[in-house]
Amino acid sequence: MKKKPKIETQEESPAEDRVAVSQKLAFGTGSMADNIMANGVKTLANPIFNIGLGVNPALVGLALSLPRFWDAITDPIMGSVTDNFRSRWGRRRPLIALGAILCGFLFCLIWMFPRGMGSGFYFAWFLGTSLLFYTAYTIFSVPWNALGYELSPDYKDRTRIMAYRSVFASIGGFTIPWLFAFTEMDVFEDSVEGVRWLGLIVGILLIVAGLIPAIFCRETYAQQASDQKKISLVKSIGNTFGNKPFILLVGIVCFLMLGLFMVNNLGLYLNIYYVHGGERQPASIVGGWQGMLFQVLGIASVAPVAWVSNRLGKRKTLMLVLGFALLGTLLKWPCYTPDYPYLQLVPIAVMAPGIAGLWMLVQSMLADVCDYEEFRTGLRREGAIGAIYGWIVKAGLALSFFISGLVLVGTGFDEQLGGGQSEETLFWMRVLFSFVPGLAIALAIVCLARFPLSEDTAERLRRILEWRRGRVTSE
Repeated sequence: MKKKPKIETQEESPAEDRVAVSQKLAFGTGSMADNIMANGVKTLANPIFNIGLGVNPALVGLALSLPRFWDAITDPIMGSVTDNFRSRWGRRRPLIALGAILCGFLFCLIWMFPRGMGSGFYFAWFLGTSLLFYTAYTIFSVPWNALGYELSPDYKDRTRIMAYRSVFASIGGFTIPWLFAFTEMDVFEDSVEGVRWLGLIVGILLIVAGLIPAIFCRETYAQQASDQKKISLVKSIGNTFGNKPFILLVGIVCFLMLGLFMVNNLGLYLNIYYVHGGERQPASIVGGWQGMLFQVLGIASVAPVAWVSNRLGKRKTLMLVLGFALLGTLLKWPCYTPDYPYLQLVPIAVMAPGIAGLWMLVQSMLADVCDYEEFRTGLRREGAIGAIYGWIVKAGLALSFFISGLVLVGTGFDEQLGGGQSEETLFWMRVLFSFVPGLAIALAIVCLARFPLSEDTAERLRRILEWRRGRVTSE
């Protein structure tokens, strides 16, 4: 009978465990496409369909939420597909390539609606094209996320991989806050012409950036998976919900998604109608600088957060960065003021390290959860873990998008009033925008305090798994 291997915690990852920089770069490039796919449509939805075309904001919120509910439903199916897929190119890469090409084409199609139609037509167009787009996004994102979880078996190198992911996501994020400003440029007849050109440019970018990981990344567990028995969708979902660390991570992210995105749109409206008195163009410039600052500081914080994580561990570091996010959201109350429009940049500067660190560390922790799942069930199921995580998070996003439209209506906002919104409307916008995310972050910290996978625990799991696979010599 084999003895279990002795566990020794190391200061740095062994050289043989580290993924090549070229692999990290290729995987990271996919996050540029992923970020734009996830956020580009919702960023443009209200400026184009509500402010530009006059569609009721509750309908815009509904058209944003229904495709994300559909996206959430298709995620577990796609997780099962990619875990059970077999081909000479692996079980992830062919699907990543297909999803990237479809997303590029469909992103362009969303904004090619005809002119002169009614709000009902525009609602139906946006809803129909968004359903197709988010189906394609599932085809891309589920196997791409799974590929990232399996690139490295090492606890610390997983954080480095996700650091590359965060940097490239931020590079992609540079484009997002300027999308609205691009459509308002004087070279275009109006925002409709602007958004059509924008859709074409962004569609090409999505295809190119999405294909790079499909072409250049390798699949670490491809051989092991080829010998692994296939697992049904129902059993896969049941196994995943029995994984306690997974449930806690999902709880953390769901609280944050609901708290942030349920009121995030209010920032756009406060910027235009409270800070700038209804003037859209100067508000779009400030919004662009907000996004630029967020991305720059997000990139700048990646290396320090990774450094701290390798010394304190992922859980303690995530506690720290969530503290920054909490402080930043509370600063929105005094910093959104007509007297100093650019003071809006202060909350962004404080929140950026927290949000960037959150996404990097949660993804690295999910890779550890995949090891825990193999320990429990004997199966490598990165696709299912990532997909069901995405399923729950996107359902939360869909709910928050739907609620966001109702919240805007509930504040009494009326686009016909322009800069003449009532004081009561603007007051409640400010209250909700500043304090709802603060409550959500506090609840996320409570969930995080109970997360059980430390560095030492993760290393023990890895050695046990390698011992089971026969890769560690018996003592």
